Amino acid sequence: MFTPDENSPEYKALKFLIDTTSREDLIRLNTYLRRYIAPQVAQELFENQELSKLLQPHLVDRIVALILDIRGFVRTTKAGEQQKKLGLRSVANWLQQIFPTIIKIAFDNRGLIGEFSGDRVMIIYGYPQVQNSENHWDKNIRRALRTALAIQNLVKNIKNDQAIDPVLRNFDLGIGVCAGGPAWIGNLDNEWRQELLVISTAANIAARAEELTKNKKLMADVSGLNIIVNQIIVNEFHEAIEHGQLQVGDLGPQKVRGLDGIYNFFHIKQVDPELLASNGNYSEKHTDFVHWLSEYLDGALERDNSIRLQQALGKIGKIIASEQSSIVFERLMTEIKRLFAAQTATLYRVDWDTEQLIFEQSIGPSAPETGLRIPLTGIAGSTAKDGKSRLIKDLHLEPGWYKNIGNQQDQHAMMCVPLAAQNKIIGVIQVIDKLPGRFTEQDITTLEAFAGSAAMAIINADNAAHYRHQLRDLSILKIQNEITLTLATVDLDEVLNKVMNDAIRTYISPRSATLYLVKGNELEFTKMLSQSSDVMQLVGTRMPADAGIAGMVAQTKKPYLSNDVHQDPNWLRGKSERWLQTVGQETRSMLCVPMVAKDQVVGVIQVIDNRPDVFNEDHLTIISWLATSAAIAVDNAAKYQELELAHKELQETRDRYIAAQTMAGLGHVVGELAHDLTNDIAAIRTNAKWLIQGRRDREVVANKILTLADGTMNLIRRIREPLVMTSGETDLQQALNNLREETESYLHKKAIINTEPEIVLEFDLNSSVIVEGNEEKIVAIFRNLVRNSIRAIERTGRNGRITVREVPTTIDPQKFIRIEVEDTGIGLTKVAQEKIFNFGYTDKPEGQVGGYGLYAVALTVKSLGGHIEVRNEQVEGATFAVELPFITLRNEED
Repeated sequence: MFTPDENSPEYKALKFLIDTTSREDLIRLNTYLRRYIAPQVAQELFENQELSKLLQPHLVDRIVALILDIRGFVRTTKAGEQQKKLGLRSVANWLQQIFPTIIKIAFDNRGLIGEFSGDRVMIIYGYPQVQNSENHWDKNIRRALRTALAIQNLVKNIKNDQAIDPVLRNFDLGIGVCAGGPAWIGNLDNEWRQELLVISTAANIAARAEELTKNKKLMADVSGLNIIVNQIIVNEFHEAIEHGQLQVGDLGPQKVRGLDGIYNFFHIKQVDPELLASNGNYSEKHTDFVHWLSEYLDGALERDNSIRLQQALGKIGKIIASEQSSIVFERLMTEIKRLFAAQTATLYRVDWDTEQLIFEQSIGPSAPETGLRIPLTGIAGSTAKDGKSRLIKDLHLEPGWYKNIGNQQDQHAMMCVPLAAQNKIIGVIQVIDKLPGRFTEQDITTLEAFAGSAAMAIINADNAAHYRHQLRDLSILKIQNEITLTLATVDLDEVLNKVMNDAIRTYISPRSATLYLVKGNELEFTKMLSQSSDVMQLVGTRMPADAGIAGMVAQTKKPYLSNDVHQDPNWLRGKSERWLQTVGQETRSMLCVPMVAKDQVVGVIQVIDNRPDVFNEDHLTIISWLATSAAIAVDNAAKYQELELAHKELQETRDRYIAAQTMAGLGHVVGELAHDLTNDIAAIRTNAKWLIQGRRDREVVANKILTLADGTMNLIRRIREPLVMTSGETDLQQALNNLREETESYLHKKAIINTEPEIVLEFDLNSSVIVEGNEEKIVAIFRNLVRNSIRAIERTGRNGRITVREVPTTIDPQKFIRIEVEDTGIGLTKVAQEKIFNFGYTDKPEGQVGGYGLYAVALTVKSLGGHIEVRNEQVEGATFAVELPFITLRNEED
């Protein structure tokens, strides 16, 4: 028996490796030593303090790969089934004689068992690379060929052994050997299935070489051994081939399945034993060492398990004592799953009233949702009923397994233990893994130690829930009082925010909540609680008033509770695609109650969660009371808004009356002034005509006098037009077209008299509407604005543009039309924008009359029930916007 020197450097290095290596890696190291590594190589790694090499993946420059396949294995197995005197046990005994011998041959030659499945074996030479060992390229090639020849001799002896049943001797063996590189060698990273993975083109070519031994056409004329090698191996033995120590046959270039290119292969005919002489096999001392090292690692793992159990129990105790109940179960099951390195760990509650198991917490892939209920059947159900723990080696062999939850094809081993409190089973812990036989009796004893902690966690959670309910009831009384006081306000947002944020968020804590208001035949998303920005974008959108569960509640005026909307036929009716993408995909539980005021549904409150069975009748009662409060608030706010609207309309009527009276008074005064001015200007015109007739050389001066006189006459007309309170109706588009012709003529005359900046006039009108007021009054409004823009452009000294266009109204598109007059003139200062419509305000130079035109325009617009505003453009110029109420759209046929 191997006995280590505990003071030696290699022993201390081993202890350090164990202390600093994870449990998973120690299990993997132990698996490698027992299954894959030659004993003498393992001892060399220990002595060189290089065992840690086995825990890291390596890229090896060159390896030699040997692939062997037993042919006729299926035929032999079938014969064993059919012959009673032979049987499958004899076939198994036969395999137990062959494969252990093959492994010993490989280990004798320092080979690594890379794959062992059924009738196929892969052996690798050149890994692991031990420092100061005989791990040379040429020696690895000789070891591979020596292994191949020894296995061929083993098969030959078995086939010639008359003591073995002929059926068991009816098989053949093919071997492919390939040298090359590189190769990646490492682990699959699964704690319990410690499979060594070899990725190498050399191994792939060796496998294809072995397949060529089955090619009857290729091997028809071949004599010798059933071993095929590649070109690299033949090149390594070129001297031995020249001296006749190794005889090979050239199979020629071959296209290999799955690989690009052509490869040369050779079959071994004969080998001189001296060429491949061995320098020693592994001995019993090497085997004793591996046994000692494996048991030493087992002890370290056992001690680690004990420490981990104590730590886990202590950690869980702290979790139960200090954590909030909402995360206790998650932490508890996560710790159990980690301790057993299991695939899934689940905690069930037992509902004896409904005879159901409730998923309280499940950790692992494809874990069911919390709150899901299943019948009190299956293995977990039986554990709850009889209070007995269960250890299952393979679930697929258990008739009582409940298979209706998720994808369970890869679930095999299971442990189930009951949770008891006050002589009653209150829950079950279930641990599952995909490897059959994974758990032991010791494991289930360990799991039972957690049962008391889990039961305590459930009791604590129930007590905490009861305490929270008491606090909730007290808080609800407080919030009810606050909402009642808030109802006295006319601010609808304040009341709805109190309902949604303070009440629902605090006492229900849903994933999201929506308050719809009835708008005619539609429901409008008015208030929402959600952590999703996509969901919040739905605020302000509408859906049909009869759509989905909310629509059904609005029609029936009855509250509704759905434990799982995916099973509810009312859920998807009338829903929009956008709504389904943002809200509907993850919704499971729902509460929905109507908001009723004076027997009329004014809205709906809907609360949803992404887990089933979350809400209950208590939640429904709370939401129903809140809905009543919200309905009263909506009704109060609606009445207040009606009063505000009536007050606004009354104020506008009063303003229009005052404006009309003001205009009438001004019209009387200015009318008399206009009469006198008309007489004076008529005299000027008479004298000017006489001047033209009598003094021809003064014609130019006289023309100017005439033009100025015409302008004065137009000014007088413009002063009078807005003040003449003539009623009527005007086609706005026709009136503005007339203004365009008038303005173009005006600009043409100005261009004849003086060299003025060129002004481009654009009109862009789409709608044809009839507005209040006669045409003179309507044209006067926009003539004044256009002439004002002309003066603004002239003051810049540059060419400019005036645009008169129709734009969308800011008030009500069913009642108003908006016309903008935009120019590229000097623009307006901030002070001018504020005072532009005041009587007497002007920015003209001193000595020039002004301050009346825009004041008169604003007064006229207001008297017609319209609005006027001005803004300064960012680059240049100003824009005046006039919004006038229209009577009707003009019929195109008229």
